[in-house]
Amino acid sequence: MEVQRPPRGRDDIAFPVLRRHGMRVKWNRKQSRRIRITGARWYAPTD
Repeated sequence: MEVQRPPRGRDDIAFPVLRRHGMRVKWNRKQSRRIRITGARWYAPTD
């Protein structure tokens, strides 16, 4: 079974930006799992 890397953007672009703003990102790189972000001051859904 081949391990698939997530699409470029999460690890390479989005995570460093979140970390620069003081947020902590935790994700086990499984597509079926949500990304956990802590340290944010507020949350706005994108839906």
